[in-house]
Amino acid sequence: MLGCYRQCYHPHFGRSLFRTRCTVYTHHARLHQKQRPYDSGTYYWASIQTVVDNLNTQNYGGYNDWRVPTIKELYSLWNVRVGWPYIDTEYFDINYTDEEDLSHAIFWSSDKYTGVLGNISGGHGEAAGDELAFGVNFGTGHIKSYSISAGPKHFVRCVRGNLSYGVNLFQNNNDGTISDWATGLMWQQTDNGSGMDWEHALAYAQTQNTANYLGHNDWRLPNSKELQSIVDYTRSPYATNSANVGPAINALFSCTAITNDGGKADYPYYWTSTSAMSMANGAYPSAWYVAVGQAEDGNGENLHGAGAVRFDAKVVGTGAGEERVVNYLRLVRNIQ
Repeated sequence: MLGCYRQCYHPHFGRSLFRTRCTVYTHHARLHQKQRPYDSGTYYWASIQTVVDNLNTQNYGGYNDWRVPTIKELYSLWNVRVGWPYIDTEYFDINYTDEEDLSHAIFWSSDKYTGVLGNISGGHGEAAGDELAFGVNFGTGHIKSYSISAGPKHFVRCVRGNLSYGVNLFQNNNDGTISDWATGLMWQQTDNGSGMDWEHALAYAQTQNTANYLGHNDWRLPNSKELQSIVDYTRSPYATNSANVGPAINALFSCTAITNDGGKADYPYYWTSTSAMSMANGAYPSAWYVAVGQAEDGNGENLHGAGAVRFDAKVVGTGAGEERVVNYLRLVRNIQ
């Protein structure tokens, strides 16, 4: 489902769907998504084109132009109104037997990560240096990168239609703001320059409004879909191709350089306004953030990739498994 979630501020992220026998059409995105995964099987990323070819050969749903969705197209189905699973099960099938099973409801995107897996401990057969590709976990709600040829295999849900969905139309306003005419949103060009917990982040936005920051008094913290919409998945701090090295955001934006938990040069995580159900218990002690630097393992090693969407505790000292609760901000407002 496209954009049916709390704090949706623009029609680009709005809800409008209809279902056919085997597909779902989202009006605002102009995309057909498969109602069901192609089959109950799981795949390595390197072999998912086989799924696409099989669909097109059988003219699935009356169409022969199916493809693997980009990460932004796939994330358009993400639905925070429910959580666990983070998808509208009235329209899309997610089969699971228990919470543990649901936590592995990971679907591949077509976006390959520009870096590689770091030197992490543990894992499920992955190794340092593995190539990665992004996927959405519709059980837990995360975007993460996964090994394309080792460890667990994942599901595929194909798409067809609008090839321009998720393509930004940025304009530098030369006044400290960047407009994205694809979404109708205006962004702070620089970040706030320092980290803070989520509650202080919300207060910071109000302080900037009181000060009429950059000539406006309606700034806010972006929701998770809004912030993910400006991620540039062709860039990462340690990309294997030097042309792709940088924070995972368009070069029109500036990001504060930081030293990560392992003492390596990196870029921040950025808070969203969207609360997160960190466990399937109906409570919201955490909030989602978007990593434009490496989504690392707590020791400075890349684990989930720049461009990952994860959550952490809203306030320092209040959540189990806290990793980085002090994050940065990039404010947004609606273009009037």
